[in-house]
Amino acid sequence: MKLWELIPDTVKTISVIGMAKNAGKTVTLNRLLSESQKSGNWVGLTSIGRDGELEDVVTGTEKPGVEVVPGMIVATTDVCMARSDARMEILETTNERTPMGNVVILKVRQKGMVEIAGPDSNRGIQRVCLRMLTLGAEKVLVDGALDRKSSASPAVTEATILSTGAVVDRDLSNVVKETAHQAMLLELPGWNHPLFQKRPDTTMDQWLQQGSGAGIMRKEGQVESLPITTALSSGKEIGRLLKKGDTGLLIRGSLTEKTVKDLMAVTDLYRELPLVIEDATRIFIGEREWRIFRKMGLRVNLMKRNRLLFVTANPWSPGGWRFDEMRFLEALKHEIKSVPVVNVMGKEESF
Repeated sequence: MKLWELIPDTVKTISVIGMAKNAGKTVTLNRLLSESQKSGNWVGLTSIGRDGELEDVVTGTEKPGVEVVPGMIVATTDVCMARSDARMEILETTNERTPMGNVVILKVRQKGMVEIAGPDSNRGIQRVCLRMLTLGAEKVLVDGALDRKSSASPAVTEATILSTGAVVDRDLSNVVKETAHQAMLLELPGWNHPLFQKRPDTTMDQWLQQGSGAGIMRKEGQVESLPITTALSSGKEIGRLLKKGDTGLLIRGSLTEKTVKDLMAVTDLYRELPLVIEDATRIFIGEREWRIFRKMGLRVNLMKRNRLLFVTANPWSPGGWRFDEMRFLEALKHEIKSVPVVNVMGKEESF
């Protein structure tokens, strides 16, 4: 089985995000591009931030470039286009401006390596993805940049591929725990409140547009916006405003460990209702703390869900250490049962 065959026909936009730099994300991307070509599918390619450079600009280590072939559509900046050795035709110049130049949409005419630097905002990536689909791409792959898992937001792409590897930690068990944790966050359930299920986009979009950092779904079925701009330092204030019978605590923006700890310090009512977050990319809570919070009764639901397609594993680290391939793969598969886990550095049969 090939990676490309794990992507449903109905899914048109896919983000590839890494647990860390050099976790095998670019290898995964290149394999997908190669398999898409062999399958006769033409894809679009862009990045949130910068990728595709032959030397990692953060670590200084060599990294695989992104190889494209004739027919593929690429969105990158004019500066990066000049640095790429693939021959490409400009299809469209966008209004998306980045520190690396203006984003242009190109069609590959001759095989070669490209450096990718796409829009650095979710809205920009979404607009560029839609344009590439309009211009002929059957699917679009979005290469997530360092610590920018926001490219996996359902507001940007429909589905996500998660790349992990030995670079995350020298201890195999720690890598497995953190990877399983991130996969679990991406697969958290949606909110099943009757009002939300009946008209989810209208209900949540109206509340999000109000700009409040948090809101409470009261037992009467109305969302009360709280007088705060962000939940990051307002956990105690939010907790004091909860009432018996409330059916949901809505958090706009990030959910952090501090917010949860402050909330728990002033009320036990959090056990009676879910914390509802915009999407899984807004959650910044480590694996150990998450386990503790869950034991204390914390429940988290999502307003909008993405779809985790599969996890790729890279047993090699540029730091010089490696894991036993089969042990690493089996450990990941033991903890992540909902989606396939693939050794991206091995043979296609190692699923």
